[in-house]
Amino acid sequence: MRLPKIWAKKNLFLAETVVFLIALLVFSFIIGNAGFIGLEIHPFYFYILVIVLRYGLRRSLPAIISAGVVYFCLYLARIAGISVDDLTRPRIFFEKIFQSGFHVSALWRECYQPLAFILFGLTLGLLVSIDKKKIKTSEALIAEQNEKISKKDKEIKQILKINEDLSHQLINAEHSFNIVFDKTKNLFTDDIEQIFGSLYNILKIIIRGAVFYVYSINDKSLRCNFPEEARGEGIMLLINNKELIAQSVKTFKFHYFKMVSKENHDHAVPYFIGPIFHQASRSFFGLVIIREIDFMLFNENKLRTIRNLCRWVSEILYYKYGKANSTYRWVVGKEELKI
Repeated sequence: MRLPKIWAKKNLFLAETVVFLIALLVFSFIIGNAGFIGLEIHPFYFYILVIVLRYGLRRSLPAIISAGVVYFCLYLARIAGISVDDLTRPRIFFEKIFQSGFHVSALWRECYQPLAFILFGLTLGLLVSIDKKKIKTSEALIAEQNEKISKKDKEIKQILKINEDLSHQLINAEHSFNIVFDKTKNLFTDDIEQIFGSLYNILKIIIRGAVFYVYSINDKSLRCNFPEEARGEGIMLLINNKELIAQSVKTFKFHYFKMVSKENHDHAVPYFIGPIFHQASRSFFGLVIIREIDFMLFNENKLRTIRNLCRWVSEILYYKYGKANSTYRWVVGKEELKI
C-alpha cells in the first residue's frame, strides 16, 4: 500500500506539523479549553520548539504561522460566542464576528500570543539556522581535511612501497646495504640541495665508475647540481641532448640506448636519461643522466634500481615541495620547460 505524498521523506516536516497541531487541538477540546486560550505558558511554544529544532527555520514556517492563526481564530470565536452550530449558518457566523468588538490593539494585549508565537519561532529558527550553517561548514572542513589526510596517506604508502622495492634491490646488490641505507637517511631532510646530494651519493655507490649528472628544476629551468666540479659539462650535456630530454620529460619515460665502447668495440655501454617525476600530479622535479657505465658493471637490475630510486626521490620531493607555487616543481603540459 502506497502512503500519501505528504508522508514522503521530503514532506515529512509537513506531516509532523499537521499531526502535532491536530493532536494538541484535540487535547485542548477534551480538557474544555479550545486552543488553550488564556494560558501564559502555552503548549504551542513546545510545538514550535520541536518543529524548529528538527527542521530549521524555512521548514518550520508552516508550524509557526499555523500556531498563530489557529490561536487567533479560536480566540476570536470565544469572544464572539461562536458555537459549532454557527459554522453551518454563515450569516449568523459572520454577524457574531463583526459584533464581537475585537480591536487590533488586542494583538499586543490579551491576544498577544499569535505575535509571540511568530516572534519566538523566527528568533529560535534564526539561531538554529546559524548553528546548522556552522555545523555544515565544520563538516565540510572536516571532510576536506580527511580528504587531504587520505591523500597524504596514499602518498606515504606509495613512498613506503617504493622504499621497500628499492631496499630489496639494494640488499641484493654487491655493495654494502648499510652504507647505502646510511646515505638514504639524508633524503628526508628539508634542504632540497641535500636531497639531490644524497641521490648523487647513492648513485655513486650503486654504479661505481660511472659518469653521471644530477639536475634539479629551479624556476622552470634545469640546473646541474652534481657533480659540482663538472657543472659546465652537465649544461653542455643538456644542450646536446635537448630533444631526447624534452621527450623524456613529456612522457615521464626513462630512455637509454647502447653505444659501442671506444676501448672495446665488442661491448656496448648504455647512455641513460631518467626523469625525477611524480606521475599522479604530472610534476617534474629533476633529471639523472648517466653518460658512461663500465660494461662490466652494467646490468638491467642496476637500471631498474635507478628507476625506482628516481621515483622514490620524486615522492619525497612532491611530499615536501609539491605546492602549486613551488619553484622546485614544474607541471608537465602547462608551459614549456627551459632546457
